[in-house]
Amino acid sequence: MVSFAATITALSASLVIGANALNGIVAPDSVQAGYSFNVTFENADDSQYRVYLAARLSGSNGPTCYLQNSTTLSSPINISIPSDVGPSGDYYSIAISDLSTSQSATYSNMFNFTGGTGNYTAYENNLGGASFWSADDLPCSAYPCARDCAMASYPDDLTDQDAYDTMKECINDCSGVSPDESQTTPAQAPASSSTGSSASSTSSGAAAKPDVAILGAFGLAGVVAMLL
Repeated sequence: MVSFAATITALSASLVIGANALNGIVAPDSVQAGYSFNVTFENADDSQYRVYLAARLSGSNGPTCYLQNSTTLSSPINISIPSDVGPSGDYYSIAISDLSTSQSATYSNMFNFTGGTGNYTAYENNLGGASFWSADDLPCSAYPCARDCAMASYPDDLTDQDAYDTMKECINDCSGVSPDESQTTPAQAPASSSTGSSASSTSSGAAAKPDVAILGAFGLAGVVAMLL
């Protein structure tokens, strides 16, 4: 049986993880395609982060593609967004994920993206904001290529496995794309458009795991009292 002392130690560690989570991501109110801009944040205490472009479409917010992969962060970080990744709009944000943990991505405020030349396809509109390829494996520079691949087999690639496999092979050939091993069947639109792609989150705070959320609410003393 796990000792009481060991349990308290584990709970204390969870509190520290929750307190030191990446937070406070702030992007400019307006970002022009192709031009670099600064993003600030707090508590970047690891060396392996992935920086995403996220979009809130049909009420669903989630990473679309990554802007920087496996990087060390130092506030501010300087990034730029390709013009052909999507249309101009005020529903974009920057998301950052700590690759050393299983914690959900942390999102910045939404900003107005100007100068966008990309257009959402019927395939993307059908998914209602859900990603057709893992943002962990798709650099934003390759998004237009992946978009063309998805449309080339549309609408069959939404329901037919052979058509989906053709789309998948095409996307894997796009420059910089990594195979999405987790997705073996066609993507589906989210059951509800009121939540994010993996977990709900505030505009500038990471989605809390259930155990961290409980600890944050009661504190270590409260948890100890419950155990007693």
